[in-house]
This record gives sequence, C-alpha cells and structure tokens, in this order.
Amino acid sequence: MKAEIPLPEYPRPQMVRSEWLNLNGIWDYMGGKDLLDPVTATTPPVFPAKVEKIRVPYPPESELSGIARGGDTCLWYRRSFSVPQAWKGRNVLLNFGAVDRISSVFVNGKKVGTHTGGYDAFSLNITDYLKSGENVLVVGAYDPNDGRAASGKNGSRGDYIFTSGIWQTVWLEPVEKRIFLFCK
Repeated sequence: MKAEIPLPEYPRPQMVRSEWLNLNGIWDYMGGKDLLDPVTATTPPVFPAKVEKIRVPYPPESELSGIARGGDTCLWYRRSFSVPQAWKGRNVLLNFGAVDRISSVFVNGKKVGTHTGGYDAFSLNITDYLKSGENVLVVGAYDPNDGRAASGKNGSRGDYIFTSGIWQTVWLEPVEKRIFLFCK
C-alpha cells in the first residue's frame, strides 16, 4: 500500500529490456454499470474534476486497489505520462500484462486499439498518437462478470471473487522502427 510504484520490476524476466517505463501506481478511476460502454466507445469519457483514485495493477474488487468494490461492469482508468527524450526516433509500445475483459485504449483522445481476453498480455504501438511533453492515457474495460466468459475460479461457483479491469502491470518501452508489428 505504501509503494509509489507497485510491482516495480520488469514484468517479463525472460525478455528484460534496459529501457522501459512502468505505469503502475495511482490512476484516476470511474466505475459503474451506467457509464459509457468501453466496447462501443469511439472517444474516451470526460472524467469529473473530483474522481476516485485506483492503484494499478490491482483490480477494483481488491483492498490493495484502494477501491474495494465489485460490480463495476464499465471501468475507466486515466493517467498522464511523458515519453523519455532518449526514445526519440523509435516506436513506443504500450504493454498490458492483462486487462479483464474487453478493453479499449485511448491516447490523447484518440482510440489506439481494443483487446478481448482477461488473462493474456497485449501490446499496442502508440507512436503515432504521442506528442511532446505530457500525454494522456485512458483505458476502458468492460467486464460483465456474468459467467458467460471464462472466469477461472472466480465468481459465485468459484473459490475467489470476480476481478475486473487492469490487474497486471502496464508499461511502455521503445523498439526500433524497423521491427514489424502485428498490433495496432
């Protein structure tokens, strides 16, 4: 609870890069059933001036997140970041260890991509969406927790409560432009 950056170590020990930026920590958060649906959203929602804070990468259902609430089927996260100057001239990948369940990612108000699947990692090349100085990242996650999608041991018939939203490390890393990427 006291760590400024929870889980500060590089999340893929077999593929450690010397340059990377951990985005774990305190993010702005909105969650509920009646919020903008992340699945169909073409632009990010407007966050209120006074907003809840969540500790990423802990799901909102956990005490460590600072939210400790379930039932938020539409979850929205926001934080700012700056890309290190040393990364100039390279592509910048935004990596997620896992987001449960259907996610939409926006950088500086533009939709970068989507991902479906609550247990697998994914990456997006955000280079074309970046600007000098401060950038704004917004992540929306939709997780109905209705038992229709794979939920492992979570839920009413499982051993654990449901977990939603960002629940694994989020990080940036530069890669050379000549690398062919299958993600957009």
